[in-house]
Amino acid sequence: MFLETVAFSFAVAWLRGGRLKDDFGLRCIWLAPVAFVLQVLNSVVVPTSVQTPVTMISYALLLYFAWVNIRSMGVRLIGVGMLLNVLVIAANGGRMPVQLETARRLGIDVSGFAHGILAKHMVLTASSRLAFLGDVIPMPWPIARVISLGDIFAVIGAFLIVQAIMGKPLYSLRADKPA
Repeated sequence: MFLETVAFSFAVAWLRGGRLKDDFGLRCIWLAPVAFVLQVLNSVVVPTSVQTPVTMISYALLLYFAWVNIRSMGVRLIGVGMLLNVLVIAANGGRMPVQLETARRLGIDVSGFAHGILAKHMVLTASSRLAFLGDVIPMPWPIARVISLGDIFAVIGAFLIVQAIMGKPLYSLRADKPA
């Protein structure tokens, strides 16, 4: 979902007349792509036995990135989203609970969830902690999936960051400037 958001964000900024700036105004920007690559590798090549620690490391990198860039509205929103996701994942033994019935209604193959072979996710049950923060929100388009409240905060933040780095911010709220 994050890749689609970033691509869409760049397209919107470009259509609005934006051009990539030389200075993004963000510190430790390398942390975001490193965390993203960790998440991708985690779902493809990392052995199941270490997927939970790798997931937590990737979230720690993103939370640190958010902390050092707290003045950016977009980064603050990404930070809130990542914090919400980390809370639910940590509360559920390192896995994100997924509401299977919602996934089924969207036509998603849930066999991986149901058989516990997806180390990053688990089936949402009555015993799941902070279930409302899990993957419970249906997103039928552009690719059917079930997302979390944290994911929503993160993609809105990513959209705002891309608009800003393309020189077309949609907001003027910054912690270092009065509104």
